Parts: sequence; structure tokens; C-alpha cells
Amino acid sequence: MRMPRYAFAFICVMLCACAGHSNKPATTAVLSTAPPAATNTPSLSPTPSASVPPAAASNTPRGFLTIAADWVDFIQWTEVDGSLTGQIEMVGRSIDDPFTPISQSVPLSGVHNDPNVSLTLSEPFGSSSTLTGTLRGDTLTLVAPDESGYLQTTVFRRATVEDYNRAVAAFRAQLARQATEARQASATAAALAAQASATAVREAIESLCRDRTITVSGHDASVAFSGTNAVSVCTQYLEGRPPDAPYGPHTNAGSQLSAICGVTTPDVTITVLDSGFAMIATGDLCPYLQRWFDVSQQAIRANDTLSAAYAALQSDTGSLAKTLVPQNILNSYANDWKQMQADYQREVNDAAKRPFDCYQKSVVSYDASTVKYDLNSIHYDDSSFAFDTKPMNDAIVLVQKDVQALQSAQAALEALLGRGTDARPYPFVTDTQVNAAVAAANQRIGAAQQALQPIQAQVVMYDKQAADLNATGDAFAKSLSCSGAVP
Repeated sequence: MRMPRYAFAFICVMLCACAGHSNKPATTAVLSTAPPAATNTPSLSPTPSASVPPAAASNTPRGFLTIAADWVDFIQWTEVDGSLTGQIEMVGRSIDDPFTPISQSVPLSGVHNDPNVSLTLSEPFGSSSTLTGTLRGDTLTLVAPDESGYLQTTVFRRATVEDYNRAVAAFRAQLARQATEARQASATAAALAAQASATAVREAIESLCRDRTITVSGHDASVAFSGTNAVSVCTQYLEGRPPDAPYGPHTNAGSQLSAICGVTTPDVTITVLDSGFAMIATGDLCPYLQRWFDVSQQAIRANDTLSAAYAALQSDTGSLAKTLVPQNILNSYANDWKQMQADYQREVNDAAKRPFDCYQKSVVSYDASTVKYDLNSIHYDDSSFAFDTKPMNDAIVLVQKDVQALQSAQAALEALLGRGTDARPYPFVTDTQVNAAVAAANQRIGAAQQALQPIQAQVVMYDKQAADLNATGDAFAKSLSCSGAVP
């Protein structure tokens, strides 16, 4: 429930919801909580049907929870003779930073006249707002106008403080993931901008190379390209970290220049021209030209890719080693399964009571609905399990992708230079290093999967047992018949 929907302006500011909420109905979710423990006398609060008398009011705190994409709200009260006293705890997004959670607690009072509920929330500066609704079983439904004046219905489900804390933890984790995704999107945008800038630089270089001869500005020297790939190779030459000398369009066509050095391939001939003492040519251009052809730009880039892939694999393998399965991850399953078995046994015991009239049948039907509620608790445990194990699963997938990327980069470089790695005149990652990194990564992946597999098997077992028991309880309740009207 979002307080601005109930004209609660101050809390709207505190919880940041005004800018982000629409007039659409709030999304609600059910978080599991165990029903009251079974006793020798069947518990009929909430009542199985409207005709069954409600249980006596209790001063035991009752909690109700609702969850949406932008908030988590939890109402808790104690009831004495129909009078309610408690508070609503709210966690939402900050106005200044939508990825930062902010919380607020608001006291409330109210009246419960089954099934009707009226709640009065204490606003700042002595004012108040009233919400009305109904409480039927484990469902609290509140109706009030939203910030646009439309009536808004919000549904809460019975929950415990532990349920609320788990929901808040999941909400905070969701905001953290969204913040990471936003940062990644920003980085992607920056990379695209840099790519656009690099494209502009390349276009300028290609324009400079169109006449196939470039001049070293301030020197009587030029580099001439001829052959089928002259323009392309000229562009690669200028992109490949040439000597620190300013290049410009060819302007000394009328000068008498001598060929100082050059290289020839089947596709292109490159000649360095100079006159006089030829200092820039012999000292800078010619040595660079030879190195550039010894290790082509394609090989350099392939080697850079290999080095980056190797570093990424080592880093992500180390991160996977530090990612652990949370302790006691199956405790909630065990507790909910134990409660489900107890609730089913209560259903069986209530069915055995005599006389078995239609009132008693309604009690058994309610017991069956409690068993079904317990199944929902198991399903919620599934969601928690997926959330808790996601970091490890994501880390495994990332390392697997890193292994593939490293092996592809290794194959690409070997295709260019052959397998004589020791002859590469450029910093490189050896085949031995690659193979060792891949072996270490695969070993870490196997260890992580081995840690997850028995836990996943137990989860599958809990899911099947719970589904089977729910089906049994439902069929059992439906198989019973009674005589006489419900009193």
C-alpha cells in the first residue's frame, strides 16, 4: 500500500512514491506465514465460512503484508475487544535516488467489527487519515482514494515480522541489482559514444589516405602506398601507433625525394621517401615500418583480446571461489513442510470428530484450505531459494562464458601466427597459462555445481511432497458428506 494513494502527502515525500506511482491498482503478493499451531481444540480464527462464529479478540499482534515493484508495506496491530492499536511500516524508493530505499513507520488505531475494519493513521502536525476495508481470514482489504481521487483497493496477506524482513531484504537486493544495471547501461552509452568518436577518427584517417601518400608535417618526408590495398593499409598504418610525428596530406609532389626504405607484400608496397639527411626516415619511419610488418595490427589486436580474456577468466574464477551457498538455506522448507504435515493431521482429526454435521465439515474444509496455504509457503520458499542461489549460478555461467572466450581468442591468434608462441615479438599469454586458467576454472565450476546439486535435489523433494499432500488434503475434504444445515 502506498500512502500517497490515501492522500498521505507527508509520507509520500518521505517514501518518494509521488513521482513514480501511477493510478493503476497496486500489485500485491502473498508472503508465507505458518498458521496457528494445532491444539486439541480446532482453531477457527479466521472462520471457515461466514456462518461460523468468529474467534474471540486477542491482544496477540497480527501482521499483514503487501508488496509491489516500488514498495513493501507491513501493518501490525494488537486487538482488544475490537479496538486496534499498532503501526504501518513502509519501505520505498527515494525521490532523489530511485535505487536508494527509504523507510517510515506510522502509528495507527482502529476498530474491528467482523468483517469490517477501520484504520486511522496519525499524520504529522496532529492530522489523521482513515482507511476502511474488510478482514476475512488471512486477507485484509483496504479501500481509499489515491492521489487522483480514484478509489484504490489494496490487498494485504497475513504475515509475520520475519516475512516482512525477508521482503525488505529482497526489495533492497532488487534496488541494488537495478542500480548495477543502470550503471552498466551508462557505461554502455559511454562506450557507444567512444565508438562513435573512434569512427570519426577512422573516417578522418581514411580521408587522409585517399591519395595514397601521406606527408610528415614539418619534414621533407613522405610515406607512399601502392597496390590493391593501398588505402586500407595506409589507414592501418596510421591506426597502428606510428612514430610520434604529425601526418598530413601529401604536399611535396614536386620535390625530388629518394626512397629510403620500404616493404612489399602481394597486396601493397610501402615506400618511405625523404631528401637531404633523411633523419626522420632513418631514425623513426623505417624502424617502425619494419616492426609494423613483423607483427601485423591484426595479430596485435588478437593478442590484446587474448590477454583481456585471460585476465577476465582469472578474475571471475576468483569471484566464483568466494561465492558461497547461504547457510541454513533449507530451514524454511523444513519448517513449512513440518507445519503442512501438522495442518493435514488436524484436518484428519477434525474429520474424525462426532457427530459429523455440516458445521464440522466446514471446519474440515477450512483445514484443507490451510494445507493449501502451506503449499503457497513452499512456493515462496522456492522464490527465496532461487534468489539466494542466483549469485552462484550467475557466477558459474559467467566463468563458463569466459572459458569459451579465452579458447576462441587463443585459436584466433594461433591461426595468425601459428603455434610457435615463443617467437612472438610482442607481450603474450602462453598456451601453458591458458590451459592452466581453463583447468582451474573448470575445477571451480565443478566444485560449485557439486555444492548446489544435493540442495537442489532436496528442494525438488519438498516441492513434490508438498504438492502431493495438498492434493490429498483437498481430495479428502471433498470426499466427505454431511447432513443438516450449518448452524
